[in-house]
Amino acid sequence: MMHPFKRICQRLRALRPPPAPLRSEGKAALGRYGEACAANRLVQNGYLLLHRNARFGGHEVDIVAQKDNCLVFCEVKTRTLTEDDERIYGRPAEAVNERQRRHLRTAAKCYLHSAPQGLAPRFDVMEVYLDPKAERAAVLKIVHLQDAFR
Repeated sequence: MMHPFKRICQRLRALRPPPAPLRSEGKAALGRYGEACAANRLVQNGYLLLHRNARFGGHEVDIVAQKDNCLVFCEVKTRTLTEDDERIYGRPAEAVNERQRRHLRTAAKCYLHSAPQGLAPRFDVMEVYLDPKAERAAVLKIVHLQDAFR
Protein backbone atom coordinates (compact mmCIF):
# COMPACT_ATOMS: atom_id res chain seq x y z
CA MET A 1 0.00 0.00 0.00
CA MET A 2 1.39 3.37 -1.02
CA HIS A 3 1.83 5.97 1.71
CA PRO A 4 -0.79 8.77 1.29
CA PHE A 5 1.89 11.48 1.19
CA LYS A 6 3.72 9.69 -1.62
CA ARG A 7 0.45 9.41 -3.56
CA ILE A 8 -0.18 13.17 -3.15
CA CYS A 9 3.36 14.01 -4.31
CA GLN A 10 2.97 11.75 -7.33
CA ARG A 11 -0.31 13.41 -8.20
CA LEU A 12 1.19 16.89 -7.96
CA ARG A 13 4.20 15.89 -10.11
CA ALA A 14 1.94 14.35 -12.75
CA LEU A 15 -0.27 17.44 -12.93
CA ARG A 16 2.62 19.76 -13.75
CA PRO A 17 2.36 20.54 -17.45
CA PRO A 18 5.28 19.05 -19.36
CA PRO A 19 7.38 21.42 -21.46
CA ALA A 20 6.06 21.49 -25.00
CA PRO A 21 8.72 20.59 -27.57
CA LEU A 22 9.16 22.30 -30.90
CA ARG A 23 7.84 20.31 -33.85
CA SER A 24 11.35 20.44 -35.31
CA GLU A 25 12.63 18.36 -32.36
CA GLY A 26 11.24 15.25 -34.01
CA LYS A 27 8.80 12.42 -33.48
CA ALA A 28 10.43 11.04 -30.33
CA ALA A 29 10.10 14.37 -28.49
CA LEU A 30 6.48 14.76 -29.63
CA GLY A 31 5.76 11.18 -28.54
CA ARG A 32 7.21 11.77 -25.06
CA TYR A 33 5.17 14.95 -24.79
CA GLY A 34 2.01 13.08 -25.82
CA GLU A 35 2.69 10.38 -23.22
CA ALA A 36 3.17 12.99 -20.51
CA CYS A 37 -0.09 14.71 -21.49
CA ALA A 38 -1.92 11.35 -21.49
CA ALA A 39 -0.50 10.53 -18.03
CA ASN A 40 -1.69 13.91 -16.75
CA ARG A 41 -5.17 13.26 -18.13
CA LEU A 42 -5.31 9.89 -16.36
CA VAL A 43 -4.32 11.46 -13.03
CA GLN A 44 -6.91 14.21 -13.52
CA ASN A 45 -9.50 11.46 -14.04
CA GLY A 46 -8.62 9.72 -10.78
CA TYR A 47 -6.10 7.10 -11.92
CA LEU A 48 -3.02 6.28 -9.88
CA LEU A 49 0.10 6.15 -12.06
CA LEU A 50 2.23 3.14 -11.26
CA HIS A 51 4.78 3.15 -14.12
CA ARG A 52 5.68 5.11 -17.23
CA ASN A 53 7.76 3.69 -20.07
CA ALA A 54 8.42 0.52 -18.10
CA ARG A 55 9.65 -2.77 -19.49
CA PHE A 56 8.16 -6.10 -18.47
CA GLY A 57 9.18 -9.34 -20.14
CA GLY A 58 11.25 -7.39 -22.66
CA HIS A 59 8.31 -5.27 -23.83
CA GLU A 60 7.68 -1.61 -23.09
CA VAL A 61 4.40 -0.30 -21.73
CA ASP A 62 3.80 3.44 -22.07
CA ILE A 63 1.67 3.76 -18.91
CA VAL A 64 0.59 1.38 -16.16
CA ALA A 65 -2.11 2.87 -13.96
CA GLN A 66 -4.72 1.76 -11.46
CA LYS A 67 -8.28 2.84 -10.94
CA ASP A 68 -10.73 1.03 -8.70
CA ASN A 69 -10.22 -2.70 -9.31
CA CYS A 70 -8.57 -2.28 -12.75
CA LEU A 71 -4.90 -2.40 -13.60
CA VAL A 72 -4.65 -0.43 -16.84
CA PHE A 73 -1.93 -1.06 -19.43
CA CYS A 74 -2.08 1.93 -21.74
CA GLU A 75 -0.55 2.50 -25.17
CA VAL A 76 -0.32 6.16 -26.21
CA LYS A 77 -0.38 7.26 -29.84
CA THR A 78 0.46 10.89 -30.54
CA ARG A 79 -0.30 12.36 -33.94
CA THR A 80 -0.21 15.71 -35.65
CA LEU A 81 -3.11 15.21 -38.03
CA THR A 82 -5.46 17.34 -39.98
CA GLU A 83 -8.96 16.01 -40.65
CA ASP A 84 -7.83 15.07 -44.17
CA ASP A 85 -4.87 13.12 -42.76
CA GLU A 86 -7.18 11.20 -40.44
CA ARG A 87 -9.40 10.19 -43.36
CA ILE A 88 -6.34 9.02 -45.31
CA TYR A 89 -4.27 7.37 -42.56
CA GLY A 90 -6.94 6.42 -40.03
CA ARG A 91 -7.13 7.10 -36.32
CA PRO A 92 -4.00 6.85 -34.17
CA ALA A 93 -5.46 3.86 -32.27
CA GLU A 94 -5.55 1.92 -35.54
CA ALA A 95 -1.73 1.97 -35.46
CA VAL A 96 -1.82 -0.43 -32.48
CA ASN A 97 -1.44 -3.55 -34.59
CA GLU A 98 -1.72 -7.18 -33.54
CA ARG A 99 2.03 -7.41 -32.85
CA GLN A 100 1.87 -4.47 -30.42
CA ARG A 101 -1.23 -5.93 -28.78
CA ARG A 102 0.57 -9.25 -28.31
CA HIS A 103 3.56 -7.43 -26.76
CA LEU A 104 1.28 -5.52 -24.38
CA ARG A 105 -0.46 -8.74 -23.34
CA THR A 106 2.92 -10.41 -22.72
CA ALA A 107 4.14 -7.44 -20.68
CA ALA A 108 0.91 -7.48 -18.66
CA LYS A 109 1.28 -11.22 -17.93
CA CYS A 110 4.86 -10.68 -16.75
CA TYR A 111 3.84 -7.73 -14.59
CA LEU A 112 0.92 -9.61 -13.03
CA HIS A 113 3.10 -12.69 -12.45
CA SER A 114 5.84 -10.71 -10.68
CA ALA A 115 3.54 -8.46 -8.66
CA PRO A 116 0.08 -10.02 -8.30
CA GLN A 117 -2.34 -7.48 -6.93
CA GLY A 118 -5.73 -9.11 -7.46
CA LEU A 119 -6.68 -6.47 -10.00
CA ALA A 120 -8.36 -7.06 -13.36
CA PRO A 121 -6.09 -6.13 -16.28
CA ARG A 122 -7.43 -3.77 -18.93
CA PHE A 123 -5.84 -2.57 -22.15
CA ASP A 124 -6.49 1.04 -23.11
CA VAL A 125 -5.29 3.24 -25.95
CA MET A 126 -4.99 7.00 -25.64
CA GLU A 127 -4.92 9.14 -28.76
CA VAL A 128 -3.21 12.51 -28.37
CA TYR A 129 -3.91 14.96 -31.18
CA LEU A 130 -1.47 17.86 -31.64
CA ASP A 131 -2.12 21.07 -33.54
CA PRO A 132 -0.49 20.67 -36.98
CA LYS A 133 -0.14 24.45 -37.37
CA ALA A 134 1.61 25.21 -34.08
CA GLU A 135 5.41 25.52 -34.04
CA ARG A 136 5.50 24.33 -30.42
CA ALA A 137 3.45 21.22 -29.63
CA ALA A 138 -0.07 22.06 -28.50
CA VAL A 139 -2.69 19.45 -27.61
CA LEU A 140 -5.98 19.77 -29.46
CA LYS A 141 -7.65 16.79 -27.84
CA ILE A 142 -7.01 13.54 -26.02
CA VAL A 143 -9.24 10.53 -26.64
CA HIS A 144 -9.17 7.71 -24.07
CA LEU A 145 -10.34 4.39 -25.49
CA GLN A 146 -10.98 2.16 -22.50
CA ASP A 147 -10.83 -1.61 -22.95
CA ALA A 148 -9.60 -1.06 -26.52
CA PHE A 149 -8.67 -4.73 -26.97
CA ARG A 150 -8.41 -7.97 -25.03
